[in-house]
Amino acid sequence: MPAGSVRPGEAPEAAALREAREETGLPDFKIVRKLGETEYDISPYRFEIQHRHVFHLELTEPTPERWMSQEDHDGEQEPTYCECF
Repeated sequence: MPAGSVRPGEAPEAAALREAREETGLPDFKIVRKLGETEYDISPYRFEIQHRHVFHLELTEPTPERWMSQEDHDGEQEPTYCECF
């Protein structure tokens, strides 16, 4: 985490920043660099091979050592709650 999907018409870089904001609750990230791309088999959750883009992100503001956050999944399922650090 953070991780997620690229929406139709969305650049992988924009998706990485959006997912980081959504899943951590923090607003300001920047991309340091793209680390690469890989294929990932998510079985047994779904029988699907995903094409993943991997980025090194950096926060652009001070952050608490630990904080609570939640992923709302665009309202399509129950939120996932997590403690970030």
